[in-house]
Amino acid sequence: MKTPDQHPLPWPKHLPELLPGNALTPLLDAAETYAALADAVRSAQRTIHMAYWTLNPEMPAGAPPEATDQPGWNDLLCDAAARGVSVRLILSDFDPVAAAELHRDTWASYRRLMAARARLPEDARDRLTVQCAYHEASTGAVTNLAAQALSRKLARATVGGIAETYRSGDREAACLLLGEMPGLWPLVAVRDGDVRLKPRLIPAIHPGSHHEKLCVIDSRIVFAGGLDIEPKRYDTPDHRARDAWHDLACRVEGPVVGRVEQHFAQRWNRRAAEFLKRLERLVPPEGVEPLPIGRVDLLDETLPADGPSGSRQPHAGEVEAALACTLSGRRRSPFAVGPKAELRQVAEVYRHLVSQAQRFIYIETQFFRSLDVAEWLAQRGEANRALQVILLLPLAPERISLSPNPNPATRHGQYLQGRALDRVRAALGDRLGVFTLLRNGPAPARVHAEAKAYGSDEIYVHSKAMVVDDAVAVIGSANLNGRSLYTDTESVIAWRHPAQVRAFREQLWSALFSRDAKGWTDDPLAHWRAIAEANRRAAPGHRQGFVVPMPDSHAAILAKRNLLVPDRLV
Repeated sequence: MKTPDQHPLPWPKHLPELLPGNALTPLLDAAETYAALADAVRSAQRTIHMAYWTLNPEMPAGAPPEATDQPGWNDLLCDAAARGVSVRLILSDFDPVAAAELHRDTWASYRRLMAARARLPEDARDRLTVQCAYHEASTGAVTNLAAQALSRKLARATVGGIAETYRSGDREAACLLLGEMPGLWPLVAVRDGDVRLKPRLIPAIHPGSHHEKLCVIDSRIVFAGGLDIEPKRYDTPDHRARDAWHDLACRVEGPVVGRVEQHFAQRWNRRAAEFLKRLERLVPPEGVEPLPIGRVDLLDETLPADGPSGSRQPHAGEVEAALACTLSGRRRSPFAVGPKAELRQVAEVYRHLVSQAQRFIYIETQFFRSLDVAEWLAQRGEANRALQVILLLPLAPERISLSPNPNPATRHGQYLQGRALDRVRAALGDRLGVFTLLRNGPAPARVHAEAKAYGSDEIYVHSKAMVVDDAVAVIGSANLNGRSLYTDTESVIAWRHPAQVRAFREQLWSALFSRDAKGWTDDPLAHWRAIAEANRRAAPGHRQGFVVPMPDSHAAILAKRNLLVPDRLV
């Protein structure tokens, strides 16, 4: 039988084009990723294009969050604009009623970035532009009417908190809060010493989000993966941060960069004019500062055909790489809940790779909720009795880790994860291993019980990656859930090069186990099980790395089915 090194997994024509000539460097955890990204921003000469789910502009750039003497990301970006670099940022915006806290974070970042921009020399200001982008999918008119009771309840809770601050006498603080939530302005009246919710229809809810995390420097370098720019994400492979966090990204050069830049330009242009009109129409409530408005010029979306692959970037290495995306838009039906699918490339890539796996599939994902993915894995496992599957999941999803009272969508997602795991386990039996990460030390008292196991607290697994047979790997922003595969805006880099994929897998596993993982090519699941079981039995502080078996009690913790929550929105 030929080895994967001799015959890498095939790549059919219906998938996004696999371009040769790329150089790809995997980046483990935030310390390495942020440092590499900051260096690239400092050296940028022409353009910086960034698209993030969340970006804290005041976080120290390329340094730990406590390094307050270091310049922030806003300083680096303004310095770039001052020296002539065109800087464009897309920040994901969120529904102001259904996701009020995330909506506020977006516009707080926008105000800080625009304040930094205002301090630039006048001729440099237009070189730094920011766009806050709603996902355009929204509930239809009939669906929105049916949801009015819930929408008003959520809106009252948010506005009530602001009103309480206002009535307490701290009107400046209340107006600052409201100033960072412009989506609420049409719904709120500030008068007679109070903040009130107007008696009007709550607008349609935007259930999707732009979840990708991308940066393109000088049309030459791409950073992609699971990491947003936010203090909570910062950690090292030693996982000693207060909120331990495991994540992955990659740095790429070569022809695939052109595809990523074209994707960014299409996203930027798609909503640019509407974004400016939206800002111009917004009238702030009494006492609230209006939003600063900059320019949002359009970008060139064309991809010059300098070669057969249609990319201007020269060859930089030996890796074949492809950009795969999930995109969706507004469904025009009055009964719409979710969006209309436009691109499902991420799902197509995962489905194909699973169908071709011969020896093993290794997956890291924040959410394993897709019943489609579970079925693909199960079918492949039934057809190929030699296949092993290793899943690395968080001990508990973030909202359960932070609060033992998650919302119905999170609980429904856990229900789906339980079903997905049951399906794969039934097909593969002991050829499936499900694991999680714990800090190698005792759990602090402050940590919720849901985020503890075997005497330690979790290292939150936020990474989104897959390795198949040491031949092909995927790193990106997409989880294995309905949102990432069919709803949210996502992007992943799929890459093929047996020697380099194997080196990445060995590097990653060596970090997770704090030991050399080279040579784990035959029966890799046995290596995982042996050390994970020993770690489970060992006292905190005496473990080999961080991997332990996923406790049965946590695989679907606090799961509860909800027939009103669409599977593709969790």
